[in-house]
Amino acid sequence: NMVIVIQRSYLNSVGLSANDLYVDDHVCRPSISSTEVVFSFPLDTCGTIREMMNGYVSYTNNVRASQSQSGEITRQSQFLLHVGCRMEPDTMVQIFYKAKENINANITGTGRFNASIAFYTSSSFYYQIYDSPYEVNLNQYLYVQVKLNRPDNSLDLFLDTCVASPNPNDFKDRSYDLLRNG
Repeated sequence: NMVIVIQRSYLNSVGLSANDLYVDDHVCRPSISSTEVVFSFPLDTCGTIREMMNGYVSYTNNVRASQSQSGEITRQSQFLLHVGCRMEPDTMVQIFYKAKENINANITGTGRFNASIAFYTSSSFYYQIYDSPYEVNLNQYLYVQVKLNRPDNSLDLFLDTCVASPNPNDFKDRSYDLLRNG
């Protein structure tokens, strides 16, 4: 979500009322308390614009004020607060499994934003395994589900690399590619 908090004391100092504020979509209204005005809405609503900039995803919106209906004279002719959220381009998540033959390994997935990775008991992906490390026999199938936890349906999850290693702190000397370059 995008959350915008403006102190009412600041609004009073520039001659604005909390009821005068709106974002680029006038339907999205703030909640108003005795001390602050709070806009809170999902990133893909309320007129928010999404842009790709230098590998980052940027979400922007504007808080504006309507002309005072009470006839008060304000010190500002126009109120505009440009707000934005810049999201990091990559997120790394990891979980561990351990082969019963005392071989340690690590499985790593990459994603964007809030990604999650989990083991399951079968290809139906119905029963999640919460054991960590998860012990398996050599040559046993591993069912791994990776999800992008975003309400923005315009984003896609692309799995680039998945690596196993007998040492959870070293993925260079003895590593095994489970997935490379998608």
